[in-house]
Amino acid sequence: MIKPANISDTFVVVPQNMWHKAIVSQPATMIFVTPGEKTENREVPPV
Repeated sequence: MIKPANISDTFVVVPQNMWHKAIVSQPATMIFVTPGEKTENREVPPV
């Protein structure tokens, strides 16, 4: 599912065990709040 978030002060809640990534079309600032152990984060090459 693609969920556009092109306005300021937008948030998305991702359900547990759901694979997800953010693809941005311009510079952006994000904050990730991830509770729990064994969480993995990694950078991906620009599209």
